[in-house]
Amino acid sequence: MELRQLRYFLAIVEHGSFSRAASELGRTQQALSKAIHALEEELGVHLLDRNAQLAAPTAFGKLLLEHGRAIEGEMRTLRAKLAGLLEAEAGVVRLGAGPSAAGGLVARAMLDLQRTRPLIHIDVLDGLHGDLVQHLQQGRIDLAVCIETHDVDLGNLMRETLCEDEYVIVCGAAHPLAGEGTISVKDLAGMRWIVGRNHGEVESAWAALFDEAGLARPKAAIETNSIEFCRATLCAGEHLSVLTRSLIDDELRSGKLRALAVAQAAWRRPVALIYRRGNLQAPAMLAVIDALYSAARVSDG
Repeated sequence: MELRQLRYFLAIVEHGSFSRAASELGRTQQALSKAIHALEEELGVHLLDRNAQLAAPTAFGKLLLEHGRAIEGEMRTLRAKLAGLLEAEAGVVRLGAGPSAAGGLVARAMLDLQRTRPLIHIDVLDGLHGDLVQHLQQGRIDLAVCIETHDVDLGNLMRETLCEDEYVIVCGAAHPLAGEGTISVKDLAGMRWIVGRNHGEVESAWAALFDEAGLARPKAAIETNSIEFCRATLCAGEHLSVLTRSLIDDELRSGKLRALAVAQAAWRRPVALIYRRGNLQAPAMLAVIDALYSAARVSDG
């Protein structure tokens, strides 16, 4: 049962007809009729007596009416509480951000939040997926936003998906492959690679490219966990690496870096929002989460 269907049913009973209810709700009679029919099909009973002069509830409809009004009242209370919580004017939130999320999604969300709620203080700390989960469990931060690179035991933590990011094979504009069209895995095998740490499933997928092609996996010319070092070195044009698009968005737009078109070499991973359940009682926390979701919708758009 959808809340929309319940709202339509209550309006039809209150106004006594589909036409008056449709006018009040700003919907067509056809939309209301379709919604009620679907609700009756789901519940397996007739809810409205359509043979009467007025749209009157059947015995089953009267039962739904009793519970439906209670549900509607609870929803009004919930909306009022959420509105109050989201209008928090002050508070402190410690936010852990992964490298890919920090400079894009998190930065946009926090800038928007500071324009509307300037008294909410945000303490942003960087870290990788596994480290941020540990910090949350130990109470060092209040919530985390990061790409999920590994299967990590979250314990009693809560997790939601904000959006997705994409890992791609990248090189500098001066690299021999930068001007090529479609590139084969064989073309990649003899190149010099900068390999990042803690890529988890993406690292395994990268290795599988070469395994499935019957090629030896390239050895890392450089191994690093420094994003700034990796970007600067790639721009010199001698190496390849695997990075998320959000990390190198500016460099891709300016042409300093190029994402190579390699079949089956673009891997999407969820950007997760992770938090402790009890923290949702804090108005400032909900305001931060709302800002993150708003920024994520813009990113997906």
